[in-house]
Amino acid sequence: MSPRLFWKLFLIFSALQLATVIAFVVLVSKWQAQQTYAQKEKRLSDAASIVRGHVDVDFESDIRDEHQQLVDQLAEETDMRVTLVKTNGVVLADSEKAAELMENHKDRAELVLAATEGFGSSQRFSNTVKMSMLYYAARIENSVGVPKGYVRVAVPLAEVEAEVTEIERTMWLVALGVSLCGLLLNYVVIGRALRPVDTLTLAANAMAAGEYQERVAVESRDELGALAQSFNRMGGEIEAREGQMREVVDRMSAVLGGMIEGVFAVDDEQRILFANEAAGKLLNFRPEVAQGKKFSSIIENETLRRVARDTIKEPGGKLIRQVEFKNGPTEIVLAVNGAKLPGEPCPGIVVVLHDVSELRRLERLRQEFVANVSHELKTPLSAIIAYAETLRHGAMRDPEHSELFIQRIEEQASRLAELIQDMLQLARIEASQVPYEISIVEIGDVVSACLAAHETNAEQKGIKLVSQKKLRDICLPADEEALRQILNNLVTNAIKYTPKGGRVKINWRLEGSEIAIRVRDNGIGIPEEHHHRIFERFYRVDKARSREMGGTGLGLAIVKHLTQMLGGTVALQSAPGEGSTFEVRFPLAEKSGIPAEIAS
Repeated sequence: MSPRLFWKLFLIFSALQLATVIAFVVLVSKWQAQQTYAQKEKRLSDAASIVRGHVDVDFESDIRDEHQQLVDQLAEETDMRVTLVKTNGVVLADSEKAAELMENHKDRAELVLAATEGFGSSQRFSNTVKMSMLYYAARIENSVGVPKGYVRVAVPLAEVEAEVTEIERTMWLVALGVSLCGLLLNYVVIGRALRPVDTLTLAANAMAAGEYQERVAVESRDELGALAQSFNRMGGEIEAREGQMREVVDRMSAVLGGMIEGVFAVDDEQRILFANEAAGKLLNFRPEVAQGKKFSSIIENETLRRVARDTIKEPGGKLIRQVEFKNGPTEIVLAVNGAKLPGEPCPGIVVVLHDVSELRRLERLRQEFVANVSHELKTPLSAIIAYAETLRHGAMRDPEHSELFIQRIEEQASRLAELIQDMLQLARIEASQVPYEISIVEIGDVVSACLAAHETNAEQKGIKLVSQKKLRDICLPADEEALRQILNNLVTNAIKYTPKGGRVKINWRLEGSEIAIRVRDNGIGIPEEHHHRIFERFYRVDKARSREMGGTGLGLAIVKHLTQMLGGTVALQSAPGEGSTFEVRFPLAEKSGIPAEIAS
């Protein structure tokens, strides 16, 4: 039941009913009192007429006993107070008190009226009997119509009032019963009338809570029944539209959730309305936790806060900024696009975050690559041009120097060709244009072929090449040519930076589900601050020394990309003066044999 509406209607109808009953009782009681007084006066009038017919005394006589005896007899017969009064107001006899003790009654209202009209009545307090009385007086005339005195009858008003009070009490009791019945009837009728309203209210609350399948079962054919039918139709339409909206929201959520761009919306009070997962990852917060909270309490970056504030104030409704900040150790660059939500006043904004950190990094790498390539190509080209100009200006006629210059031109041209070849190969690897054939490769065979290919170069520098004893081999699913190139580059790099009398060692072993291959030297070593960049293209720890040794600066970059292409990883352990250890690890999809012991 709807308590407020029920009690409002119940109290209104009950108040109207009670007011009607009270007004009815008051009016009827007043009318009943008037009727009671009128009946009492009629009774007094009849009694006075009867008494007047029995009064046959000489009002001029002074025999009071005769008069007193008469009024006592009449009072007993009528059960009323009887009084005989002369025309001059002198009391001859009274049934309640001695006449000689009573004052003159000439000015009494009932006697004044009786003197002029033949009869009269009044209600007043009697000083004689000390109570309120209802009087009725009748004029007594002689045979020729001359007034000779008055007869007066009276009854106490208390009797009349008691009778009136009893009638009023009875009427109030009846009114109380009627009111209680009416209140009960109101309760039942209003309750039954409001039950459909209550059903509609409960259904409306359920629908407001999202239960759009709620329906109302009201069978009445009145206005409430029509309202219930309209409500049910409305519920069906809302349910259908809610389903359509849910599909739209699901699609939008899927779209926003699948976007790599971060998207969030804030209202005009800077509270977060929505944020997708990408925004949470970029700005380091959980979208489901941040929803409804102040933007400033979630986002620490002041530039982003300013963008959110300025977008609402922007006359054009759009704002584009670029924001740089750190998310832990990572430096992030965001292209921020803010736009107002439709509505006036502005209900909020939507902000799209595009992470351009990788683009910035790639642009920086591109610039460095172009600069490095230009520099690496410029050095041999400049040398070739210089030697060629020297030969053209006369050095060709000097056999001793011309042969040396031609040899230098060949060296620089070979270096240039090697550089271009490495660049093209690296480009093909990065573009996945190099065809690879995965097969089961025996690591020992590849290592033996690699060491044989570098044996002459190592002997020229006085460097010893060592590999572990091939007790039982380990097989690796990989492309043999790619694995050979990885080892060739690592061994070449080790030989270059290992001084005369040094040693380069290759060993491999099975570690869990991976195969680890290590190329270890006791050369000059690499400082730790260069470890994270050593696999970048053209990166050199000592640029001048590297160029003197003829390196292109692309060997380790090729190693990194080939290893990643085969699903492996590459790592470095090194310190200045302690040599370097390059380790490549490959996942073992198929294996044969058991781990081999490492040669000492």
